[in-house]
Amino acid sequence: MDQTRLNRRGMAAMTGATSAFAINDAAMKYLVEDMAVSEAVILRGVIAVVLAFIILWRDDHLSYLKEMGSRAVLLRAVLEAAVVVTYMQALRLIPLGLATAILQATPLMITAFAAFSGKETVGLARWMAVLVGFVGVIMIVRPDASGISWAM
Repeated sequence: MDQTRLNRRGMAAMTGATSAFAINDAAMKYLVEDMAVSEAVILRGVIAVVLAFIILWRDDHLSYLKEMGSRAVLLRAVLEAAVVVTYMQALRLIPLGLATAILQATPLMITAFAAFSGKETVGLARWMAVLVGFVGVIMIVRPDASGISWAM
């Protein structure tokens, strides 16, 4: 496959994935307004499990399910569930655009944490990118004299 076609497939995949995240967040924002966060998260989880099972079955990868019981996978699942519940609660309380902008700061926080924990060496250029990114998030959040709400 030529490079132009590969680039177009990559762009289409990124656009599709970003659209899927935006649609999912919008649907969850709609659901958590009238439904308990726990119910919405369980509904989303059931749908995700069914879709994942179908994909694994279609690609003949059901044998990978035995790895789901490993300690690392279970720890990640618990942490991911905590993130989802926290994010859904925030969606209930703040506008979707603001929640999305704050969520986009996640890679910045991971980079800073990795540097402070000693797990990664972060050079000046990356620190500048992290700083500019955080300034951008603060500009979107626009804290007032009372500060930033706990939902943010």
